Amino acid sequence: MKLCFDIYRIVVGAVAASLVVNGVVTKNTFEQIGAPNHPIGKPVGMALFVLGWLLSAYVFGIGKSASLRFGAAGASLSILGAVMWMKEQMSKGEKPGMVAPAMFAIGWLALGLISAAGLPVWGQVLGVIAAALVLGSMMGTLPLQRKMGVVDGPGMPMFTMAWVLIVGLNALGR
Repeated sequence: MKLCFDIYRIVVGAVAASLVVNGVVTKNTFEQIGAPNHPIGKPVGMALFVLGWLLSAYVFGIGKSASLRFGAAGASLSILGAVMWMKEQMSKGEKPGMVAPAMFAIGWLALGLISAAGLPVWGQVLGVIAAALVLGSMMGTLPLQRKMGVVDGPGMPMFTMAWVLIVGLNALGR
């Protein structure tokens, strides 16, 4: 099987990833400086995040069957919805139940696998590794970093590496 990169999927995927990552960084930065509801930081961070996930819903379906396009959109939107739901609960001082984190985890696993659809087993393994990096980052490392006041820990590099993996897997032409 000859594999080659689809430049359009790399560029659009990189833009989507950049929007999501920059949205997360913006939101986290304002939370860490004690201004989680900043009149500029909060809407800018949220806008970048939402636009990135909407673009992801599109780009991860390019060149795939109808069912995988639907799955890519569903995974992207379930991750977006789960994050918004968890953030809303936390802003009210409530702990998120198990449904939103489960949606988040399943959405990332699905996105990792869909991005590698049609590739050999190594692609599927890399898709699962990408999901594991995100889950480790977002549900483990970053919350711990926030609690400890660590700004430049491994959480965001893990999240970024996951995006590099899924964008690259998605862009491999089959």
